[in-house]
Amino acid sequence: MLCEEPYLSTIRSQQIKTLTVQVSCAFWRDEARSFYEPKAPSVGKRLDAIKSLAREGVDVELRIDPLFPSARISRELRIHNDLTDYGIPEAQTQDDIEQLVCFAKEIGAKAVIAKPLKVPISNNAQRCKDWFVELYRHAWPSGRRTVSGGSWRLPPIYQEALVSSVQDICLKAGIEFRHCKHDVATRK
Repeated sequence: MLCEEPYLSTIRSQQIKTLTVQVSCAFWRDEARSFYEPKAPSVGKRLDAIKSLAREGVDVELRIDPLFPSARISRELRIHNDLTDYGIPEAQTQDDIEQLVCFAKEIGAKAVIAKPLKVPISNNAQRCKDWFVELYRHAWPSGRRTVSGGSWRLPPIYQEALVSSVQDICLKAGIEFRHCKHDVATRK
C-alpha cells in the first residue's frame, strides 16, 4: 500500500525525510510463509514492495521477524526433536536467511532487524501455541516451558544462537544488523 499514491509521495516528502520503513519478511520460500502466515501477502509481493520503496528513495529496513526454532542451530543448543516430529516445517534454513540478507544488501536496505519467536500465551494465539507447545517444552532441559512477558520463550542460549546466526550473515554481507530490542531501547 505504501508503494501507491498518495502514500508514496507522503513518505518521500522532505518534511519526514527521517522516516524509515521497516518491512517484515521472515521467509524466503513461499511454502513456509503459506504454512505460518497463510493470510499474509506472498514473499514475492513483500520483496517487490521493499524493492519498489528502495527504488523510490525511501529508506527501508528488512525485518526477518520472527526467527523460528530451526535445524540450522546446533543440536546441542536446540535440544528439542526435529521440527518434523512436531508436524511443523522448517521456516528459515541457512540458505533462506542468506538469501534474505543478500536481497536486503542488494536493494540498499539500511539494516536487517530480527528477534526470536515469542509464543503469546493469550487465547488469540491458539494456533501458534498448538504448533509450538511441545517443542518449547522440549527446548528446555527441565522440560518445562518458560514464560516471560506473557510469552513462551526459548532458552537464552538458543535465542542468542538464532540472533547470532543472522548477525554473522549480515556481517559477512556488509549490512548493518540490529536486534529489535535496539530499536525499542533507542526510540525517542
